[in-house]
Amino acid sequence: MADIHNTFMLKSWLRLRAGDSLWSRFMLDKYCTKYHPKVATVHPSHSRVWKNLIKVRDEVEALIHWQLGQGNCDFYLDSWMDMDPISQLYPDQQGGTKVKEFWKNGTWDVEKLNLWFPQQLVNRIREVFFDTSAKDVAYWKASKNGSFSFKSTLEEITTSREKSPHMAVIWSNNIPRKMSFLAWRLLHN
Repeated sequence: MADIHNTFMLKSWLRLRAGDSLWSRFMLDKYCTKYHPKVATVHPSHSRVWKNLIKVRDEVEALIHWQLGQGNCDFYLDSWMDMDPISQLYPDQQGGTKVKEFWKNGTWDVEKLNLWFPQQLVNRIREVFFDTSAKDVAYWKASKNGSFSFKSTLEEITTSREKSPHMAVIWSNNIPRKMSFLAWRLLHN
């Protein structure tokens, strides 16, 4: 049951990040006016929905890849290249810079990129295609076609849990199920 709840929360975070619904615009305006959703905080007065979304944020962000369009996604915090976000390489960068700020006349501003980054990274950035006539699109890495599906997400959740050495021991066939449930409950409060 917890997996199903988490799957719904993962989908909700993806919808929030896509920003193409009234609900997502409301949530972004309410909780992310000053900060990128990836670094937004939680306060005791925030809604339960927001608190649950923040709990799955890191897991979801690792599964989102942005196809560049108009370049409104964050240059440092969003994953738009074939690697982790640039903030992983440059942790001092807090975000707030849009990808399109590194464009000039419909192409990458190589001069500006060279001022900020080593040549190897600039070369990788220049390989990224963008179409300024389209919106940035969030693709779901856990599925083959890039669209969110409950099946692929549940498989991703259960596969990542099975990789945990703790879970392999807890759910071993050599341990009685009631002991496995007790151990699981202790680990999850």
